[in-house]
Amino acid sequence: MKRLHARIAEFEKAGDLLRKAFARDSFPVSATPEKIQSLNEQLMQVESNWLDPAGIPGRPWFQHLLYSSRYTYAHLEFPGLTEAVEKQDWKLAREQTVLLEKAVQKNTRLLKSAQSSWEKNHNDSFKVYSRAGGTILLTRGNFFGLSSRQRTGQAARARSRRPF
Repeated sequence: MKRLHARIAEFEKAGDLLRKAFARDSFPVSATPEKIQSLNEQLMQVESNWLDPAGIPGRPWFQHLLYSSRYTYAHLEFPGLTEAVEKQDWKLAREQTVLLEKAVQKNTRLLKSAQSSWEKNHNDSFKVYSRAGGTILLTRGNFFGLSSRQRTGQAARARSRRPF
């Protein structure tokens, strides 16, 4: 279980780093619809990786590794692992732990890849140069002079387009 906790901490850190990279770099000129679409596709892949086609033990129709419901319809986190521990089936609990670890590791790699892609695309898309009285953006050969008021408005609009 210690390894699973460590993997979850790595996943959380990767998610935080991606969120910070997006917040830092989502300036309107660089956050094109294509870039945002690409990021959303990567995030949807993370979500679909939480599904196990075999389902949870005893209930194959529940395929989500993180969330399910009990027979009473009460919510249940880590359903395969939780039910194995409740039954004191330690072999099944180990198997479910390994399954969760693999999914968390895979999704951590995906989040890191999404962050890397976002930052690479951001750095390839434009550069920002500061000057007195405003900022000049160099974007694929185009110059844009922005006042501090324009930058503030654009930053607010960029925050409203966040995919998460």
